[in-house]
Amino acid sequence: KDFIDNMTHEMKTPLTSIIGFSDLLCNARLDEETIHDYAESIYKEGKYLKIISSKLMEIILLGQKPEMAPISVPDLFEEITAAVEPIAASREISFSSSSIPYTLYANRELIKSLLYNLIDNAIKASSPGKKVLLFSSLTKQGNLSICVQDFGIGIPESEQKKIFEPFYRVDKARSRETGGTGLGLAIVKKIILMHHGTIKMHSEEDVGTTFTVRLKN
Repeated sequence: KDFIDNMTHEMKTPLTSIIGFSDLLCNARLDEETIHDYAESIYKEGKYLKIISSKLMEIILLGQKPEMAPISVPDLFEEITAAVEPIAASREISFSSSSIPYTLYANRELIKSLLYNLIDNAIKASSPGKKVLLFSSLTKQGNLSICVQDFGIGIPESEQKKIFEPFYRVDKARSRETGGTGLGLAIVKKIILMHHGTIKMHSEEDVGTTFTVRLKN
């Protein structure tokens, strides 16, 4: 019920904007600049709805039992880096990754989704000229530890306990501007639970944030 209530609230604002601006375009006499501005607003809100619907579908699909298979972590990191580097570069952010030789028994697409969500958040939290790191190591118990580290705005201590809640965003206005839905970390948490792993976060305002995921084979 809470999830549905949150979803309804989250979709109400963009739908209201789309309907309102569309009505004005249909019925009001507007100059070209205003028409362009209204059309751009409709596009942005429509794009936001598309993003949020795909995230919701991802959460629904996570209710199914995933197929597990061996994954080469260095190969996975290489694939992720190839996809992420252009996105980071477009924001003038440096992205790099390094991995120990390790074969993880997991669902490849879910682990990719997990890392993409963490990296996406890290990039959005970083200003031009900063860097985002993805790296792995072994724990004392011989399990895999994966870290995503940024040197961005950080998360206030008062907000840190809420970040895994669906639709929760630390800075709602800023998140909407960058296409954030508040569902990324909820998805991350669910994927980790499905793989019987753990996640920890260390964050300081204006210093940065590190997420550490630990996965057992």
